[in-house]
Amino acid sequence: MKSFFTIILFFATICMQAQIVEPVKFSVAGNDSCIVFKGIIDKGWHVYSVSPGDDAVGPTWASLTVNEATGVELVGNLRAEGTEQRVFDEMFGMNVSFFEDSVTFIQNIKVTKKEYKIDCFLEYGTCNDEQCLPPTQVNYKAQSAEMKTSKTSVSSVDNANDNASLWAIFLAGIIGGLLALLTPCVWPMIPMTVSFFLKRNKDKRKAVSEAVAYGLSIVIIYLILGVAVTLIFGATAMNELATNAIANIFFAVLLIVFALSFFGLFEIKLPDSWGNRIDNMAIGRSQAAKSDGSMLAMLNSSLSIMLMALVLVIVSFSCTGPLIGVLLVTVAASGEILAPAVGMFGFAFALAIPFAIFALFPNWLKSIPKSGGWMNVVKVALAFIELAFALKFLSVADMAYGWGILPRRLFIVLWIVIFGAMAAYGIYTIVRSRKAIILKLIVVLTGLIVTIYLIPGLAGAPLKQVSAFLPPMEQELNANHFDDYDAALKAAKRQGKPIFIDFTGYGCVNCRKMEAAVFTDPEVRRMLEEEYIVVTLYVDDRRKDAEGNPLGEKWSRLQRDKYGANAQPYYVLIDSDEQQLANPRSYDEDVDAFINFLRQGI
Repeated sequence: MKSFFTIILFFATICMQAQIVEPVKFSVAGNDSCIVFKGIIDKGWHVYSVSPGDDAVGPTWASLTVNEATGVELVGNLRAEGTEQRVFDEMFGMNVSFFEDSVTFIQNIKVTKKEYKIDCFLEYGTCNDEQCLPPTQVNYKAQSAEMKTSKTSVSSVDNANDNASLWAIFLAGIIGGLLALLTPCVWPMIPMTVSFFLKRNKDKRKAVSEAVAYGLSIVIIYLILGVAVTLIFGATAMNELATNAIANIFFAVLLIVFALSFFGLFEIKLPDSWGNRIDNMAIGRSQAAKSDGSMLAMLNSSLSIMLMALVLVIVSFSCTGPLIGVLLVTVAASGEILAPAVGMFGFAFALAIPFAIFALFPNWLKSIPKSGGWMNVVKVALAFIELAFALKFLSVADMAYGWGILPRRLFIVLWIVIFGAMAAYGIYTIVRSRKAIILKLIVVLTGLIVTIYLIPGLAGAPLKQVSAFLPPMEQELNANHFDDYDAALKAAKRQGKPIFIDFTGYGCVNCRKMEAAVFTDPEVRRMLEEEYIVVTLYVDDRRKDAEGNPLGEKWSRLQRDKYGANAQPYYVLIDSDEQQLANPRSYDEDVDAFINFLRQGI
């Protein structure tokens, strides 16, 4: 079921992962007498020294923690070397010692057995004039005579998540491109274009090479579009779009317009003159290629192929435009600077492959379905799906401003209506004609499966498979659950419990996934309800505080300035004195790992 929804809901909003900068680069070395951590610090940042005392409060002092030590003993305490500075810090209300530019931490050891093993990590804190980052770890492992080192930090986990996000975006682009192939604007172009290259070249190898070049040109054009989006908006601006209520309203309207276009109410297309002008240019370059010298002929031939690809892009815009728009809108929420380019690359790759394949195997053209009414079935089915996702963006704005016009249950009802109508449409097309029966059955089954799956959600079922697209399940605030940071601190002091901070967002897809996959686990739920004071902070909450400022901006600033992160979900464990009890966590559906994380704060 999960893979089914991944394919059907291809343009799912991809939420951002926690963005952690890494201003300190550590290298580690060790021998039989000491372990040396050498750090290079970026300009404007500083790393705090070792603790001045066993019970010293203040910043995150550098410390060494030993996970395992067999046949090895620590000699003395961790010490720091470098140009140490000592100043009074108003934020901590005390004198603090730190290093700029570089620092070296040294721990002396003594090997007591021939066979030995040590597993430890350096934990340090770093700040600049504006923010402090969460405690970061640098691991060190060694055994016997062979020294092995490895370095891990919170940012390395985020990099893995970033890579996974980019692959998901690439896959979404491919699925979007495959769907675009089935539309009336693109499908008929495949045999026409391949036949054109085969007929104008007596040499089949040249025909194939030109068809491949044509496909590559399509990829290049769409890739340029993706890069242009990044350059125009930038990664930060795209990141903010995910939680901006006005932007989400705009996206909802845009999707509704696209859906109405696919329903056939009107056609979205670029001016015909654009296609005609470029087509004439392509013909001119093609004719010039026949009369010019070899090198210039090759250039003109390549240019004509590129222009022909651009004609396809323009002519097919009425079908591909809505799909491209949905893809660009949804990947923008990922916060990845490469997201638009990766998404467009996947889209163009899927769109271009058939032109190259059928040029290599032209006989296969005889077996592909002919153009016909079945392509309109694809467009209308996509229109229903676009309407469903228009509700997703409208819901984000509704929750952010606290309007309350689209609660979770009503949202589910509307989705049931939309996908039920999609199934009914599929049945109607089957009654009218038995042609393309398999495609129509797929539309019917898709609508029915989604509709039936959604129905238990009316009774409060978490609907894990589509939780990323639904409003969050309603959470009743109680004596241990707050939506205000200061109130949570007071409750923690009063009850003597640690605090679980949930930095989340109404437009955060991965937040919904965590709530459905992890927070519903009985042990996780028990620990949060019984062992912790829970505070849920929506960074895109547009409601005003007593001073008239948006609450979301307050929580976003708290997350950014105090914990060095600006993306959600982000989970922090602190005590009533606001001291961190464990390394923060971001999106990870590993329930056991999350339980271990919670245990660290108890």
